[in-house]
Amino acid sequence: LNRTDPWTEVDGERSSLKVPHPFFTDQQVRQAYAAAVDRRTIAEQLYGAAGQPTSNFLNAPHQFQSPNTRWEFDLDKAARLLEQAGWKRGRDGVRRKDDRRMRVLFQTSANLVRQKTQAIVKNALERIGIEVELKAVPANVFFGSDPGNPDNNSHFYADMQMFAYASQGIDPQGSMRFFAS
Repeated sequence: LNRTDPWTEVDGERSSLKVPHPFFTDQQVRQAYAAAVDRRTIAEQLYGAAGQPTSNFLNAPHQFQSPNTRWEFDLDKAARLLEQAGWKRGRDGVRRKDDRRMRVLFQTSANLVRQKTQAIVKNALERIGIEVELKAVPANVFFGSDPGNPDNNSHFYADMQMFAYASQGIDPQGSMRFFAS
């Protein structure tokens, strides 16, 4: 989830730290989105025996997996959290707050499993009143490093994006550097 607003430009920059996301900065909204992701269905239907539903970024080696995180798929809870955060369903069924529609662009690199994952997530989000646009970007563009490419994952010009990150070896420090600056 993008914690900055990808649609507002400041000093020539989108997804700027100077402009918080209009709703992903709200913890209840983030919790609602987390409760609306059906991790078990994604793991079982798309990844098979190797699939493991999780709420962790770091899952292996097992001793580094956090015991403090939990996940649950509960659309009723997700809807309640959005209501508590002030996001009410409009006449068209889409949630609104302060004349803003809860609409998200969910992007990832183009591949069959990712597009099926997007469809599962979109279906659940729409059931709780969130308008979702899906975007599949060719992998060479999504993972490209061209600074002029607006569709790469580094720019993050979307509200949500998905990609896999494989750990290199058994020491998780390399993977966790992703979160250091």
